[in-house]
Amino acid sequence: MRILIKYMELGLMKKFELYDMEEKLLYKAKIDNKSMHRRVILSDAEDNVLGKSQLVTSSYITKSSMTDADEGYIDEITYKTGFHPKYISSEYGYTAEGDFSKWKYKVTDESGEWIFKVSTDNPKDRKYYSMDVKDDADIRYCCHLMLSIVAMESLRLN
Repeated sequence: MRILIKYMELGLMKKFELYDMEEKLLYKAKIDNKSMHRRVILSDAEDNVLGKSQLVTSSYITKSSMTDADEGYIDEITYKTGFHPKYISSEYGYTAEGDFSKWKYKVTDESGEWIFKVSTDNPKDRKYYSMDVKDDADIRYCCHLMLSIVAMESLRLN
């Protein structure tokens, strides 16, 4: 399923709206940049909180702990430096690689199969980024993971 991602920057707050291809609002999210420990909050269309990520950074590591309102702890994402920087999911073994600053990357499982892809390619409108999710059952997790990567990139680059 393709998810359309609308991004807005309002001062120290980054806001996102995530739509299906018929432009029905699925999720809202915000990244709070007010402190060194940034938070991502994922909500449904009616503003019910579905999950949060707490970001921590130091000179050695950038990571995000993701929690779900229904399930509690769901994953921890860590940024790995090197010739090809990437993000690693500790719970599921997913790896995110690509050009994060240009919104062109994919997340794969341990066997190399893609879980979701993020790009600026959108046949509908250039005001949206897009995310293709392989399995509709994973949409909420994929949205949460994508937002954690966005927040970690913004924290890492600032």
